[in-house]
Amino acid sequence: MTMKIVIQPQVPDNRVLDMTPSGEFVMPPQRPWFDRMIGWALGLAGLMVAILTIGLVLWFTLLLLPFLLLAGVIGYLALRWYIFRRRSRG
Repeated sequence: MTMKIVIQPQVPDNRVLDMTPSGEFVMPPQRPWFDRMIGWALGLAGLMVAILTIGLVLWFTLLLLPFLLLAGVIGYLALRWYIFRRRSRG
């Protein structure tokens, strides 16, 4: 008794390659102009959302930067004051 192994793809491949009898490929028909216009509009809207998001992130970062620098300076001065007080006590 022999065992037979059969490998089949999980997803059927429904792609069709059209070719004329002379050996040239048949180009698929173009999508309607309205479908192409919607595709361009959605791509442009996605690009605008990405640009807006990057702009908001940069604006928020530049808005917080002075406060973060001030907090760093205050923290540094507080640490130096603490070290000074500890040394003066002995």
